[in-house]
Amino acid sequence: MALPSSSTATALASFSPLGLFPVTEKLTRNNHPMCKLQVLSGLRGAEMEKYIDLAKRPPEKYMPPKAAKSGDEKPSADDAPILNLEFKKWVAQDQQVLSYLLGSLSCEIGY
Repeated sequence: MALPSSSTATALASFSPLGLFPVTEKLTRNNHPMCKLQVLSGLRGAEMEKYIDLAKRPPEKYMPPKAAKSGDEKPSADDAPILNLEFKKWVAQDQQVLSYLLGSLSCEIGY
C-alpha cells in the first residue's frame, strides 16, 4: 500500500481531530483480517485503543460534591455535583472513534 503524500496526509489528519486516517479497505464479508489490521493500527497510532478495550472504563461523570463542614449543615447549591471535564472529553473522543469504526464498514455490512 502506498503512503499518502505529505499534503494528502496533512489534509487527512486535519479531517480527523484524532489524527485517524480513513480506512482504505472497508470491512466486507471477505476481508476481516486486513480491515482489522488497518483499524487497530490506526487506533493504536492515535493512542485511542482504550476506547475499544472493554477493561477500560471512562472517568466518573461527576466530581464528588464538596463535603459539608459539619454533619449538621444542610447541603447548599455549592454542594451540587460538578461535571467532570475528563468525562466530557472521553465521551467526545469515544464518539469520534465510533464514527471512525462505522466509516470502516462497507455498505455490504451495513450499520
